[in-house]
Amino acid sequence: MQKEKFQYICATMLHVKRVFYLIVFLSCYGFATAQNNCEFTFEGTVIDNHDDQPLVGAVVRLNDTSVKITDENGKFSFENLCKQNYNLNISHIDCEPLNETILLNNSISRRFYLEHHEQYLEEITIETQRRKAEQSKAIVTVTEEEIQQKQGKAYGDLLEGVQGVNLLKTGSTIAKPIINGLHSQRIVTINQGVRLEGQQWGLEHAPGIDSYSVQQIDVIKGAGTVEYGSDAIGGAIIVNSPSLPDQYGYKIAPTLSYFSNGQNMSGAVAVEGKQKVAGIPLSFTAQGSIRKAGNLQSPNYFLDNTGVNEQNFLVSGGYVGDDYGVEVKASQFNSELGILTDSHIGNASDLLAIIENGQPFVDRGFSYDINRPRQDILHEIIEGNGYLRTKWGKLEASVARQYNKRDEYDRFNDVPGLSLKTQTYTGKLSLDHSLGDSWNGKIGIDGLLQDYAFNGFYLIPEYEYGQFGAYISESLQLNDGLLVEGGLRWDAKEYRYELPFNSFDEVDESEIDYESKGAEIGYVKNRFQNLWSGSGGASLELTEDLLTSVYVGFGVRQPLPNELFSDGVHHGTALYEVGTPTLENEYAKHVQINVSYFANDLRADFHAYSNHINDYIYLRPDENLGTKQTIRGAFPIHRFTQEDAVITGFDFSLVKDVLSNKIQLSTQGTFLWGTNTSKNEPLIYMPQNKVLLGGNYNATNLWEFGLQYQHVFEQKRLPESIEDFGTIPDGYGILNASISKETAVLDHPLVIRANVENGLNTSYKNYLDRFRYFAEAPGVNFGIQLNYLINKTN
Repeated sequence: MQKEKFQYICATMLHVKRVFYLIVFLSCYGFATAQNNCEFTFEGTVIDNHDDQPLVGAVVRLNDTSVKITDENGKFSFENLCKQNYNLNISHIDCEPLNETILLNNSISRRFYLEHHEQYLEEITIETQRRKAEQSKAIVTVTEEEIQQKQGKAYGDLLEGVQGVNLLKTGSTIAKPIINGLHSQRIVTINQGVRLEGQQWGLEHAPGIDSYSVQQIDVIKGAGTVEYGSDAIGGAIIVNSPSLPDQYGYKIAPTLSYFSNGQNMSGAVAVEGKQKVAGIPLSFTAQGSIRKAGNLQSPNYFLDNTGVNEQNFLVSGGYVGDDYGVEVKASQFNSELGILTDSHIGNASDLLAIIENGQPFVDRGFSYDINRPRQDILHEIIEGNGYLRTKWGKLEASVARQYNKRDEYDRFNDVPGLSLKTQTYTGKLSLDHSLGDSWNGKIGIDGLLQDYAFNGFYLIPEYEYGQFGAYISESLQLNDGLLVEGGLRWDAKEYRYELPFNSFDEVDESEIDYESKGAEIGYVKNRFQNLWSGSGGASLELTEDLLTSVYVGFGVRQPLPNELFSDGVHHGTALYEVGTPTLENEYAKHVQINVSYFANDLRADFHAYSNHINDYIYLRPDENLGTKQTIRGAFPIHRFTQEDAVITGFDFSLVKDVLSNKIQLSTQGTFLWGTNTSKNEPLIYMPQNKVLLGGNYNATNLWEFGLQYQHVFEQKRLPESIEDFGTIPDGYGILNASISKETAVLDHPLVIRANVENGLNTSYKNYLDRFRYFAEAPGVNFGIQLNYLINKTN
């Protein structure tokens, strides 16, 4: 074992040395090539995409500094350009603008096609007003560039470091987002335009989303989520995949990534294009990815059985027109992930011993093998959607089918101890409308049918679930500086359960209100007929640069099947979870204040909130820190309970450009306090407060260097009435660094990124990591990513 460990350490050091040499080489090369001849010419022709006629008067911008206007032949020309990447923007009245990155390493001449839309100016007005409304709320956007820097790892890692977002982790391979202190069933995730239904009630049931398929993420915090559901008490996360292209031609984008910790290797290829088929212009996108990682390593030992295997794909195709459009999508997410071996213990005494020790007793070294305990996860989506422009507005409709399967293998069996299967059908219809230049809104209806079944050990009952909802959201621009808006939603829901009659171990069966009873199965029906939610507020432009707003909202969430009827081992969290059948609805009231400042070289955001939740449902350790001995091992007992709570907090970000925008300095922080008002003590399992300090240096137009330090404070607000199974972890600091280089291969742009995470190899545990009782978090991690783009337009 010592020999294997020594060999792996040597291999890791070799990877580290290679990455270090690469960073040094790229740095030297970048500075050596910073000065180059500026003798290139870039000329082109702008053409109407529909009739192939030249567009006169189109505005062509390079890097927002150089501007040309097309002549009567649709032509333009830029001279004396340097070798570098340029941001190209071409716009024309009644046309959708074109945005593209042009790598110039010689003189080129190209043709550009603009999509002509008669209704485009009206849509610009509506969209501009809507973006003002969004800016006044607490909406944070994770851009495509920010996502590309983290691709190759899990979806949850894309949200690491996002303002106001924390992560609920289960070991090193599973992460779920936390918004305003709330997570799981209190956050709605919209993926590819579909409400994601992937058994999100599980603390370790991370969203089944491929990080390579994500182009942009919008995080909506708090109020303003009536479109997405009454249970979006914490907010909503909108995950956008690439839309169908509207330009003739094609793009091919291969990506490769490698990370040293766990020897994580991944790659993806994305293809998109638009061509005429039988005279009909059709667009398509296709993307596939694979990922393989082995045991991660903490600063002091390996984390056994923490590998991951993934194979994913996404395809879509359809017609994008002025008056109508249709699209069909299909995606599949496949993941096999290991669960930390030392989290599944055979008996109570060994469980308490390893918790007291705080780390594994045996260092088993590195391996790509994924053994038991493990999970096999499949999530697939098939969707059809379309739009139609009418005199009343833009009518949109979609239908989708989702299938989620999760096989959980415990440490002691070759067959799944639990196999969870969820099938969900969703549909929605909405009208995006406007009344004049100052009033716009959206009305819609949506529905859901879901069936859940399982094989193996009991955890939650089988059930059927139906939901129907309707909503309206309107905004009115009263004058140039004042905008008011509001929304209201109504939902009706019904669950039909099949319970294992007279077979519960820990659930108090006398609390269950059976509709009927059979010999082995009891039937329960829960109806929630009037679930109302809403939000409203106003935003005021105090100056051209300063925007402030106040929003209030309310929502309701019904208790979920796991909260009512759990009675078994929740495999991924290594807990024995017990439900409470008498739980009532949660009712939340939310208020938030947002302030945004935008100047040429300074951008600042501040978001403060207070969320009052009556009958807040949460999972807490057994009063006596009890453990449950099962044939699958020994596990700590946690029970669902209900009490009133208040979660208050704020987050901020500040970005400053200096030295003619060559250096960008930034800071952001997330602070919150959760209080159990029923017991007048802190809430358990609230995120730690944190601050981030960062800096980016653009050495040339092709080079960028980054440095970031994150400090996470110790969680000192702990409930006195609840003991913890282990020691509360200390605060910690993490140092990250990165470097990126833009170059060209065969006249096509290539972006090379190298980075290091936890560069000081800090030993730490996060309070919200469910496996902190058994092991530390991973240590230093060096990575390199290659993003290549082949862009051919007709």
